Amino acid sequence: LPDDFHSWSSTAVTVQYTGTNDASFVTSIRDNDSGSILANTSSQSGSGLSTTFSNRNIGTASQLNSLSAGDKITIAIRAQVSSVSNAGDSLIRLGDITLNYNRNVL
Repeated sequence: LPDDFHSWSSTAVTVQYTGTNDASFVTSIRDNDSGSILANTSSQSGSGLSTTFSNRNIGTASQLNSLSAGDKITIAIRAQVSSVSNAGDSLIRLGDITLNYNRNVL
């Protein structure tokens, strides 16, 4: 986490996504020091391919409150599609991953 990290906003981490209805992804946030999973999400499906991205929240302030500035985390994302006969018919696109945190005032 950045040196100016102070605390998490209520929605700690956000992932942007778009995809077809038969594609989905799951996420988890792991503390690199302890190896424990601090937050994870259930499967999030696309809602029909669009040029507009939707947001998926993958952690809350209470789930990630053990972390502090300088800590290392791993954000794992597993994308999957259902069985389709034509390549490219089923897809999930991920956009920005945003850490929503409050900064220390220097």
